[in-house]
Amino acid sequence: MNGTANIAVGDKLSTYSSAGIGAKATAGKGGVFAIALEAYTNSDSSGVIDAILFEPGRFDSTAGGNTLDSSYDQGGQGVGRTITVDTNAVVLAGDEATENIFEITNTAGTGALIALTHTTTPYCLNPEGSTPRLVETPLTHPMTKVDRGWVEP
Repeated sequence: MNGTANIAVGDKLSTYSSAGIGAKATAGKGGVFAIALEAYTNSDSSGVIDAILFEPGRFDSTAGGNTLDSSYDQGGQGVGRTITVDTNAVVLAGDEATENIFEITNTAGTGALIALTHTTTPYCLNPEGSTPRLVETPLTHPMTKVDRGWVEP
C-alpha cells in the first residue's frame, strides 16, 4: 500500500504509479479494484491491509461525469467534438425564465459561427411563433442571427 494519503475504512482503492501497489483512489488514478476494510496511515509502500477485492472495472472516484468542456477534450484536444445523433434529436430544454437556453460565443477566426449541412433539400429553420421558413440548399450567405422572428441572410 502507499499511505501518503491516509486510507480509511470504506475508501476505494486503485493502482498507484508502481505495479502491484495500491493507493486511495483519487482523481487521475486508474480504475478502482478494492474497498479498504481497515485504515492505513503509514507513508511507506510496503504495508498490507485487508480489503474487499472485486473484478477490475473502469470506475473513477471522481464520479459525477465530465463537463461538456472535458468531454470535448477527452482523449486529446477536440477529440470529443462530434456528437453522433443516430436515434432521436438532441433537445435543449430549459425552464429558466430570465436566462438564455443556448448561447454561442466565438471570439476568434473568420469562419462562420454556425455551418449547416444537410444531404437533402430544403433546410428548415422553425423559429418559435412564426410560420416555418424553408431555405433551399446551398446556403450562399452565412447565418448571422436566429431569433423569434425570421432574419434573412
